[in-house]
Amino acid sequence: MSDTARKHDAAIRKARLHPATDYNSEPPIEEMLEDPTVQAVMARDHVTRADLMDVVTAARRALGHLHRAERAAEDVAYQLIA
Repeated sequence: MSDTARKHDAAIRKARLHPATDYNSEPPIEEMLEDPTVQAVMARDHVTRADLMDVVTAARRALGHLHRAERAAEDVAYQLIA
């Protein structure tokens, strides 16, 4: 394998490890809520961060995706933003 090919392969492997290039995942909700466009839409719709987190929490619980540790961490986070 040529040096150029090795560098190319290394760059591809590095890009795959970087979250910004992982097209099969979504950013965390906290990151999304920091986006100015999301904040503007929420303000226009009179939706607060706490309102949205209530809906997300209810949906997660309904889907059965919350484990005890996640619920505890989420409760602490919710108290910080409420």
